Order: sequence, then structure tokens, then C-alpha cells
Amino acid sequence: MLPKNRRQELLSLAYVRAVVARAGCVCTVPDSDFGVDVYIRQVQAVGSEFHDTGESPVDVQLRSTTQATVTDSEIVYDLD
Repeated sequence: MLPKNRRQELLSLAYVRAVVARAGCVCTVPDSDFGVDVYIRQVQAVGSEFHDTGESPVDVQLRSTTQATVTDSEIVYDLD
């Protein structure tokens, strides 16, 4: 069985991929970890083809926890 922290990492990545796909964008995971876990890019239809526009890229660093306080209006967790 995978360690707990690795399972959390994979679940957070799967969640981001699902949200990005629903938004009609693409995401890639860099080979090296220099503080960015996922690159998100827009996709645009050009005729019958789809292209990565290169516009408005978003670089994401993922975080996950099992110890946050969750209420109806906020999620509270102290980061180092």
C-alpha cells in the first residue's frame, strides 16, 4: 500500500485534473519539482482542430491535508 502522503498527493492531482478537464483546459505535470506541481493552459477550437493557446497560463502548487477545520464558509489550516 502507498504511504498516506503519496496517496494524498495523487488524490489532489486527480482532483485538479478533473476540474481542469471540466473547464475545457489541459494540465501537465513537470518532470522536475521546482515549486510548481501542475501547469494549466487554455484550449481553443480553430476550425475542427483544438490548440493550446498559450494564453493565461496558471502554475499551481498543490497542497493537501487531513487535518483542516471545515465549516460552511471556510476551510482553516495553518501552513508552515
